[in-house]
Amino acid sequence: MKKVVFLLFTFFLTVFSLQLYSQCTPDPGCVDDTVPGQICPAVLPQGTINVPYSQVMTIIPPATAVVSSQTVNIYKIVLTSINNLPPGITMQTDVANNTFMIYNVTNPKYCALLSGTPTDTGTYKLKIVTEVYINLFNNPLDAGAFTDSTSYFIKIISPGSGIIMADYRHFRIPTPANPFSFADKLQVISPYQQPISLKIFNCLGQKVYEENIKAVEGENYFQLNAGNLTDGLYIYSVSNANNTFNGRLVISKR
Repeated sequence: MKKVVFLLFTFFLTVFSLQLYSQCTPDPGCVDDTVPGQICPAVLPQGTINVPYSQVMTIIPPATAVVSSQTVNIYKIVLTSINNLPPGITMQTDVANNTFMIYNVTNPKYCALLSGTPTDTGTYKLKIVTEVYINLFNNPLDAGAFTDSTSYFIKIISPGSGIIMADYRHFRIPTPANPFSFADKLQVISPYQQPISLKIFNCLGQKVYEENIKAVEGENYFQLNAGNLTDGLYIYSVSNANNTFNGRLVISKR
């Protein structure tokens, strides 16, 4: 009898534990090609109040970190919480205790599922809290808790509010301000991570400025640190591997 009770207890404990894991699957298209560590997508889709929301975040944990100007290897990262989620939205990862193992794992890639039914409108900037363990002679050493106030946010809108979901499916250039001042930035929309270049030409066809960025999925900006350009009419050209957009730019520093 005691054996039966023990087996039942073990079964229910196993089922309960499995329910704590997210059923998400990491995005195979998410690659760490910028800096150590990556989260995809770069921009979270907005949701609507009282409408079910579900979004998978793919997480590639960094293998190294810089501590006191020294590069150290990371053993594991524990995701303690994602704070400031919209009311009604919860987070679950696909690993036990939200622990992303790095040591002795080849190409680690994990995921977190943000899901639920939002109950209030607003723009919620996420704060990711982690506990980082560095690798000390193949053993974990707690390096402390870190709070990352990232650029990630979730916007929850009301039905029929007139707000249109951002379209990041196509490479495009929203019309820049004209006249353009250097307090402005030139925006480019990218459907995925890719190198994008900006070139500016004067009326004689001479290239007077060039800037290259490693774009992420969603909104990107050229800084346009070209204070030496005089007021006047210029032609800009924005290119990726497959497309080029040209347009006129009237620069005014007034």
